[in-house]
Amino acid sequence: MICLASKPVDTRSKISSWQTPQSRPAKRDRWLFSLLPLILMAQFSYSANATKPAGGPDPQVVEGSNQFGWNLLSQLVAEGTASSTSAGIFISPAGITTCLYLAVAGAEGETRRELLKSLGVDAAAKDVEKSARNLISRYEPPSEETSGTLNKPAADEVVLHSANGVWVRDGLSFSAGYLAKAQEAFEAETGPLNVAAINAWVARRTENRIPSIINEISADTIAILTNAVYFRGRWKEPFIKMATKDAEFTRTDGSVVNWPFMNRDGDFEYGESPLGKAVVLPYASQAGLRMIAVLPNKSPAELLRSLDKDKAWSSLVASLTMQEGSVSLPRFQARCSFQSSEMMKAMQAAGIRRAFSAADAEFDAMVPRNDVQRTLGPDAILYIDKVAHELFLNVDEVGTEVVAATVTVTPTVSIPDSQFELKLDRPFLIVIEDPSTKTILFAGVLLDPSVKMPE
Repeated sequence: MICLASKPVDTRSKISSWQTPQSRPAKRDRWLFSLLPLILMAQFSYSANATKPAGGPDPQVVEGSNQFGWNLLSQLVAEGTASSTSAGIFISPAGITTCLYLAVAGAEGETRRELLKSLGVDAAAKDVEKSARNLISRYEPPSEETSGTLNKPAADEVVLHSANGVWVRDGLSFSAGYLAKAQEAFEAETGPLNVAAINAWVARRTENRIPSIINEISADTIAILTNAVYFRGRWKEPFIKMATKDAEFTRTDGSVVNWPFMNRDGDFEYGESPLGKAVVLPYASQAGLRMIAVLPNKSPAELLRSLDKDKAWSSLVASLTMQEGSVSLPRFQARCSFQSSEMMKAMQAAGIRRAFSAADAEFDAMVPRNDVQRTLGPDAILYIDKVAHELFLNVDEVGTEVVAATVTVTPTVSIPDSQFELKLDRPFLIVIEDPSTKTILFAGVLLDPSVKMPE
């Protein structure tokens, strides 16, 4: 959510439902963003102080999205964000950057240039929004005809849907140019800033996995931008449930917990480098979607500091070769939530600053300034006030999904001698990517599989 707020803040304004009681004095919100399913929102507030493209996304947009994701994840892991209440720290680089490009479409001047620079794209580039839409858009959003079918068996056992929405408060309208970009480049649904309408959109786009996300909208909210992603994937070769055995997982602080580990042997894309040991676990996807797990030689934070350097990830992936071996992977669920202050701090470290400034932000191409000032006062301007992100991830013997499906397999507990043995028994990196475009869809670090998800 991207929010445009007023300065000074009206403390009598309603508090959005994603705010916690502790954060109310500072009016901190959270990006609401989930992997399975995923919601990303950008909420805009005001300050009184100053045609879908064919094919895949542009390689520059992909590389910029991946790099921004590494920068963001590295900052969040270094800060230990959400680690005390979640099994790990996970984000969707493609989902976050898609929503940011919805903001880029309404930005002007230095604000637009700074956003594009942070996203690794030349400020002079044209039609970047269309290419950015294709980061996830080639995986169609669920239609009315396909609604309710996500958990039914299909020839392709991977489902990845993406959808976008833009919402504006009564009495104001998005500019014609912004609406054209939002609808043509992002196929965004548009509507008034209305709790019922936004919740209905979220429920429909996430197959009712998230029936609602807000109860109230604060009085200073001007617009909300949303991106929803639903992902469910079954392994190309499922782990045998009878082979799952308890084993020790060593946490970052050195403590140990016994936890169920899934075990499988066979041929894997595998490699070792100064950064760590990496293995590919493919999904049953015609598009070739896959998970890559990396056990770092040092800490996850040090690994991420290396990966946020130019082309380090692509070099690591290119070094993988098909080898015979065995893999041991903990079963886990993770629900990772971020407060607005946490995400905004990480984004500022990644180079986004003007967009969050009540004095410097330029989003006049989204909602004309004259309209804003006529409605809200002569000094009102728009800026990004809040960012919320929540992600849910479930990994088990069947695959990565919200509700595990039943798969018939031949039971066995025999794991033969192997050429390599990779046991992911301490904090490690997880990446879900589309190798055909090199787009990183989801990435994160598993810190403790035993942490129970908050209710």
